[in-house]
Amino acid sequence: MYSYNDFERLCIRYKAVTVSAGSSIESFCDLNKVSYDLFERSVL
Repeated sequence: MYSYNDFERLCIRYKAVTVSAGSSIESFCDLNKVSYDLFERSVL
């Protein structure tokens, strides 16, 4: 089970790396082995 802190760290990493690179959130979730739906509900 993921904690809020896990998702917070993923969100920071997503904003720092993925957004600047122009990658999609789906590919970010795949690379980090986290469900897109779960990530979206928890962070976005």
